Amino acid sequence: MTTDTTSLPEGKREQNKAANRQAILDAATDIFTGIGYDAATVRDIIRGTDLAAGTFYNYFPDKESVFLALLNTTLTEINDKIQTDRAGVTTLEQYIEITFRVTFELVAHDPASIALLRRNAGTIRSMLNQSVFGANVADGIAHVEAAVAAGILPPIDADLLVNSMSGISFELSIRMADQDPPDIERYTKFATALVVGGIERLAKGAD
Repeated sequence: MTTDTTSLPEGKREQNKAANRQAILDAATDIFTGIGYDAATVRDIIRGTDLAAGTFYNYFPDKESVFLALLNTTLTEINDKIQTDRAGVTTLEQYIEITFRVTFELVAHDPASIALLRRNAGTIRSMLNQSVFGANVADGIAHVEAAVAAGILPPIDADLLVNSMSGISFELSIRMADQDPPDIERYTKFATALVVGGIERLAKGAD
């Protein structure tokens, strides 16, 4: 059973909280991957941990919040890596290529993410209006606008570009997840050429 964190020193208490939360996320990953989000219950998740039943609700109000937390972890890791790898980028093609390559590499090298995506693709599509996605889209729009201002990208509708690239990344990641091994290069080249070609055509039309 979980430790009563209220009687622990502050540092140890925070460590236990983090460990409890991670235990819930790990169990949820297994459950959502095994039987799918729709069939899963909070009780199923709790059974996958050593925690007391009531402890779950100290961290999450329901199974949806756990699922969104898992997605947010993946999205944050992808976006942080994209921004790091974009440092020093000077061309449109580099900017777009990095976006797709980072996404496909992180998904392909994380078997848990691949399994979760494959098993729950429909559920994820139905949750695209959730704040976790909105926050990542808003961040992406800000970065695209900065790239336009810096002359890396031509003037373009940042909102439509980010949402389009997010959709391409998601759908191709799911398709790539069905491959063994995933062909990262093929998917990166295709997605990059598709988006770069579209941007260049839009730019010409604006002239």
